Amino acid sequence: MPKKKSGAGLLALFETQRKDGSYLYTDEAVRALVPLLFLASGEDLSQQAPKLQRLMAEFFAKVGLKPRATAKQLQQAVDRYYAEHPVDPKLLKKLQQTLRG
Repeated sequence: MPKKKSGAGLLALFETQRKDGSYLYTDEAVRALVPLLFLASGEDLSQQAPKLQRLMAEFFAKVGLKPRATAKQLQQAVDRYYAEHPVDPKLLKKLQQTLRG
């Protein structure tokens, strides 16, 4: 049951709007965070929805990973990517608050 609550909380976070109706977090900011969340989850990508699989394939291409990359190569590429393209700090802070409940 907590997973469902976390999922709903994440969706609500990503869809937060300003008073004028515009989204608080850009698509780019959310799309940068989703791969990090997925990788931290340890879930099997082959068991995920096609949209998430495509998003992760785009991310892997962006960070320069080859299809048969080792865990070490993946970690190095992800570390390098997020060092050069940090997640929006406000979004990250709200994410941490959301996950803590």
